[in-house]
Amino acid sequence: MSMTENKSIQGVADVPGARLRYRLVGVPGAPLLVFENGWGASYEQWTWIERELAAHAQLLFYNRAGIGGSELLQAQTVTGLSDQFAALPAALGLTQPIIAVGHSYGGLMCSLHAAQRSDVLKAVVEIDPTTEVSDPVLDGNLRALGPMVRVLKLCLSMGLPNFLFGSLAKTLPDAEGKEMMIRALSKPESLDAGVAEFALLISIRSAIAKAHLSGLPRLVIGAGTTADPRGGLLSRLMSNSKRASETFERSKSLQRDRVVSDPGCQITMLPYNHSALVFEEAGAKVSAANILSFLRTIES
Repeated sequence: MSMTENKSIQGVADVPGARLRYRLVGVPGAPLLVFENGWGASYEQWTWIERELAAHAQLLFYNRAGIGGSELLQAQTVTGLSDQFAALPAALGLTQPIIAVGHSYGGLMCSLHAAQRSDVLKAVVEIDPTTEVSDPVLDGNLRALGPMVRVLKLCLSMGLPNFLFGSLAKTLPDAEGKEMMIRALSKPESLDAGVAEFALLISIRSAIAKAHLSGLPRLVIGAGTTADPRGGLLSRLMSNSKRASETFERSKSLQRDRVVSDPGCQITMLPYNHSALVFEEAGAKVSAANILSFLRTIES
């Protein structure tokens, strides 16, 4: 599935309730992958993945409403998240069925879209996704996000470095890492929009739980190692031995449960931690290779 023509377009598109900043690259007319960013991140997080996949498919990256330069024009809703996702390719004249690809919280968004807008989807790829069911161990980690963001915003207002995401940005190429920090992870308005989006978590999970399993082909790429304590405060908080072990084992267990409950789901565990699967070049190359293999399977 190797192709030659590779075009790049960036812009802003109007969709119901939002104006979305996007980047379209790759081979026109090839299989269409639409990417859902992790919590609070902008689409620069996919830089390494883009370099691996752009010669083989058409790739549409975007920032959800309120984050990374995208505008939220009305109060966000669970239905709105999926309707905006579905409307963006249509607004750009892209008619192929969508393969949704998401990392972390973006993986949960892909499950939501499968529940609400399976009509526009061909398949789903979730890279170490946030769990779609309530779990006391994992949810405890998620609840810490709001207080940490409040402290981060105070530090940023005082001109201090971004203690939460600064090290993560450094795993990307320099230009893209700086852009992600400026547009999203160090911008108070963008961080606030991420927190507001996170407030919809219970409703998002409820929408997924109520949906009938569509049988869409689904690939879950799981992290096979725990967080790296060198990866910034967020990783260090997750890397004390007890918390890291509990989080890691619960994530693996819930991902395996998906294979049992969803007949269209397959899972592969890779020897990289949660962030490295996308943000670090080596992990992103292996993730991309698994995505390409999955594409060949569903295209055959």
